[in-house]
Amino acid sequence: MVLISIGMQCLGLGSIFWAIDCFRGTNKKFKLAANILYGICLFLAGFVLIFIYGYSLIFVEFPTGENLPVWTLLFSILITSYLYFFLPKTKLWKNRGKAKQPIEDGTNLMFRIIGSGIMISL
Repeated sequence: MVLISIGMQCLGLGSIFWAIDCFRGTNKKFKLAANILYGICLFLAGFVLIFIYGYSLIFVEFPTGENLPVWTLLFSILITSYLYFFLPKTKLWKNRGKAKQPIEDGTNLMFRIIGSGIMISL
């Protein structure tokens, strides 16, 4: 339950960070309105995820008496801040497009094998 809680808290914090990015303006009016609407939806989804998997699981008392520790909030904040702020500045992230073709070939092969397995089983 702790890993699921940390994952959902990271997803919620990431949604809030992406919502803040959506509120930054663009030149076209349609893109601006779409970005604001998308940002509002992401912000609400992030807030709901953090409320459900963060605060309510830690601070609400369950009948069994088992609550998640508070460090899960700090751990998810650290993971999300690393992924959002520091990972895009690394060389690994900047050079990710150079090795694109072998990865695409491998994923296409994987999806073909899965699809043919599904078709054979039906």
